[in-house]
Amino acid sequence: MTIRPVVFVGVGGSGNKTLRTLRQALLRRLRQSGWEKDELPEAWQMVAIDTITSDSPDGYSAPLLPGASYFGLVPKAMTYDQIVAAMVSNTDPNKRQEAFAGWLSEKLIGDVGFGAGQNRAVGRAISAANLVRMKNRLQSAYDAAKNAQVELEQVADLLGANGVAMNPFAVVISSLSGGTGSGMFLDVIESLKAVNHELG
Repeated sequence: MTIRPVVFVGVGGSGNKTLRTLRQALLRRLRQSGWEKDELPEAWQMVAIDTITSDSPDGYSAPLLPGASYFGLVPKAMTYDQIVAAMVSNTDPNKRQEAFAGWLSEKLIGDVGFGAGQNRAVGRAISAANLVRMKNRLQSAYDAAKNAQVELEQVADLLGANGVAMNPFAVVISSLSGGTGSGMFLDVIESLKAVNHELG
C-alpha cells in the first residue's frame, strides 16, 4: 500500500458534516498507530465549501473543522441580488442571455447567508460568482498537500505502508438533494481541474 496526498472537498452542509466525521475517524486511526499531533497531516487537506458565511456549532456529533478548513462563499451582509448583479456585470453583455437564461433565479426568499434554501440555481449562482476565489482556495490546499512529503513519510511508517507517492488526488463529497451541494458540485469539479487537470 502506498500513501498519497489527498484534497478532501466537502460541498454544502452534508459535505461539511461528512468531512467532520471523516476527520474524526482518520485522527482516531492515526492516534492508534502512534500519531501525536492534534491535527491531520498537512498532506491530507480538507476544504468545506458552503454558502453559509461561517461555520457554527449545530449539535452534530463530530467536532467542527478547524477554521481554516471552512470556506464560506457569501460575505456577511451580502444579498442574493448583489451576488447576481456582480456575476452579470462580469459577463460580456452579448453572452448574458446564453450564460444565464433558463437557470438563474432572479429572486430568493430568505437570507442567502444561511444557505441556498434547497434551491439548486441559487447554489450555482453563488459558486459561479466565486469561481476565482474557489479555485485559489483549492490551489492552496493542493499545494499544501503536495509539499508535505516528510510528514507523509512519517504517516506511512506509522501505518506500515510501502512508501509514498507525491501526486495528490481529490475526493469531492456532496449531496444532490439540497441547494448548495447540488448547485456547486460541477463548479467545484471544474475548479479542481483548473488546479490540475488530473484531479478532475
